[in-house]
Amino acid sequence: MSRSTNFPARFRFACLLAILFFCVRYARAQAPALQSTVSPPASALASAGKYKPVGDEAGVKVNFPNVPIQAIIPFYEDLTGKKLILDSNLQGNQLRIMSQQLLTKREAIAFVESSLLLNGYVFIHVDATTAKLINHSSGGNVSNKGLEVYNSVADLPTNEVICHFVLPLQYVSATDAAKAFQEAIKPNTYGSLMPVANDSALLITENSVTIRSICRI
Repeated sequence: MSRSTNFPARFRFACLLAILFFCVRYARAQAPALQSTVSPPASALASAGKYKPVGDEAGVKVNFPNVPIQAIIPFYEDLTGKKLILDSNLQGNQLRIMSQQLLTKREAIAFVESSLLLNGYVFIHVDATTAKLINHSSGGNVSNKGLEVYNSVADLPTNEVICHFVLPLQYVSATDAAKAFQEAIKPNTYGSLMPVANDSALLITENSVTIRSICRI
């Protein structure tokens, strides 16, 4: 009597074990296919030139061995998310902008901006979504393009950004200070040192790194 009543229960238990065994075997069989869909690491994509960074920790490879400025503009727009207002005279020599190491997005932006500045091109940031790109080496005047004005060294951008800086003076005239600074640190072609406010302050137009150097003298 007990055998007849226990048989259905044992049968159901055996069926459950068979189903479970089948599910485990099926999952193991599918594992290779699932692994093949995993995306490659960011560094590999960056090296292949197919990776667009989305955060400050993303790996970015800057690799422009011999290109015109127009080839770098889309890359910079992708990095910053900004649209560029372009100078009508952007033509220049072929550019070589390369980094052997992967950079964060912030480092890549600063690297491109500094490299282009060295080669005669200036970014002037209009707002959070727009910037101007000017070829100052061809005679383009950057001082009247809406540069930011700073009066505190602590507020200056950390990367090389062209801006105005008002330096107040107490013990020397602005005219004498301008002459001394020009002898100690030769301004760039886009830079200037202008006495203002009854010769009691100096208006410095330069990149932020050079301004910091002037203020330490």
